[in-house]
Amino acid sequence: MFQRLQWKIFGLIALVVVGAAVASAGVASVLIRSEIEGILADALRDKGQFFREHFSDRTDAQVDAICKREGEKWGVRFTVIAADGVVRGDTSSDPATMVNHASRPEIAAAMKTGYGRDARRSQTESVEYLYVAILLREKGAAAGVIRTAMPLHQVAVATRRAYEIIAWAGGGALGVALLLGLWGSRRITAPIAPMIRFAGRVADGDFSGSLVHAGQDEVGSLGAALLQMRDQLRERMASVERERHRQEAILAGMNEGLVATDADHRVVFVNPAARRLLHLESRDAGVSGMPLHEICRWPELNELVALVEQTGQPHNRQLPLPDRPEIVLHLYVGPIRTATEHPGGLICVMHDITEQSHLDRMRIDFVANASHELKTPLSSIIGALETLEGGAAEDPQARTRFIEIAAKNARRLHALVSDLLDLSRIESAEFTVEPETIQVDAFLDRVRAAFSDRLSAGRLALEIQVAEGAQTLQADPDLLDQALYNLIDNSIKYTPEGGRIIVTAAREDGQFILSVCDTGVGIPPKDLPRLFERFYRVDQARSRELGGTGLGLAIVKHIAMAHGGQVKAESQPGQGTTIRIFLPATDL
Repeated sequence: MFQRLQWKIFGLIALVVVGAAVASAGVASVLIRSEIEGILADALRDKGQFFREHFSDRTDAQVDAICKREGEKWGVRFTVIAADGVVRGDTSSDPATMVNHASRPEIAAAMKTGYGRDARRSQTESVEYLYVAILLREKGAAAGVIRTAMPLHQVAVATRRAYEIIAWAGGGALGVALLLGLWGSRRITAPIAPMIRFAGRVADGDFSGSLVHAGQDEVGSLGAALLQMRDQLRERMASVERERHRQEAILAGMNEGLVATDADHRVVFVNPAARRLLHLESRDAGVSGMPLHEICRWPELNELVALVEQTGQPHNRQLPLPDRPEIVLHLYVGPIRTATEHPGGLICVMHDITEQSHLDRMRIDFVANASHELKTPLSSIIGALETLEGGAAEDPQARTRFIEIAAKNARRLHALVSDLLDLSRIESAEFTVEPETIQVDAFLDRVRAAFSDRLSAGRLALEIQVAEGAQTLQADPDLLDQALYNLIDNSIKYTPEGGRIIVTAAREDGQFILSVCDTGVGIPPKDLPRLFERFYRVDQARSRELGGTGLGLAIVKHIAMAHGGQVKAESQPGQGTTIRIFLPATDL
């Protein structure tokens, strides 16, 4: 580019110089020829003036003889013409054979003004001449014209010599001008070459170079502008890079999956959450540029994309993953608008709402179960009271039986409401655990004493085993008491007479483990995963008969979670059940 610009400038300079030289040569040639003709004309006029007196009072023969003699001597053609145009003498021709010259331009002009001049081809000799005529006077009157002439080839010779001199001088001047033009073009374009290299490096993202620009002319201003552009571009690129990293960090940190496509539905971006949901972790290098329907073979998603493409409006839908139906996603697919408001692609946001769906189902089930559990004892109480109002109160036996029914269901309703309040309190955001140092042996003895009457009535044995190193525990004593109460209460309810209940405390792998193991009826394997759900009962009828609310194990689970622990159950039908509470083993 630099070389082309240099030669363009030089070519323009050369064109101007050569054009000026040619124009000057053309004008000069006209002026030189005119000047030479003028000089020769003046010389011819001087010769005519010199010989004008030689032709006075001469006969025609004498005049002709003088013309031939002087013409050969001076190399000039002399012609003497009478006032009437008759030729009296001529250097190169016989006057008798020559036509009347009165109409010749130079003769007519001389007769009028005393001087005439013309250049033309001679009709007598068929040679181009330069003619100069001056008026001859005798006794104050016009007596004729003396004409001097010179062949124009002599003018051409003189002109050619002048041209040669001019050509040599002009050629030298032209050569010097062209050399100066080449030097000037190089001087003008020399600073541009490093500017081109500098701009190329900047275009490639290399902002480390520098540029020396000297002078206050336009080239210097261009260099300063390039440096300013470099600095501004570097700052803007750094700003764009910072913004890109910020956006990538935000998108990478999103829990929602995000997939962006171009106008042809080819993937341009997939964040880590979307890769996990769509199982794309192993295809990192091959995802970009692929059609969306190839990396995600999900008919419902493709239908949603087609709907957005057709309507131009965003759409939402809740769908399970095709290969993992237990995972439910909330899909948002919308167009990406460009500056011209035309769709420039699509954006698909995938929000995992599995937990939310599960919680919604649990909430619905909880409301339904709570309503049912509350309705049953209330219906029994209302029925007993209505029966008493209907006249049964007059019968002592009936009155006693219906009062017992109402009291029993009122106690059941009270237990249900108490458990609901306890569960709500433990699950609330404001709830805090107040841990204390618990002496495990004494704590478990108090728990056993609380169940002594029921154990005796059911002829059940309750054993306590505290392993070495498990004598103390950091926990909330009231919550832990409630959890153990619920577990032992269940074991008593579902263990036949003569059975055993074993409560153990141990430390293992940094955890404090409280276990309640019984020899009761056990739990079927299909019911174990749902054992700690609210209102879930393995045997609905028997649980209600025994006064269970269906919330005891849910409360145990949330008490363990409030302490940063967990609860697990193991059981075999007919062989008993073991429930373990795992708590962090931290001593203060």
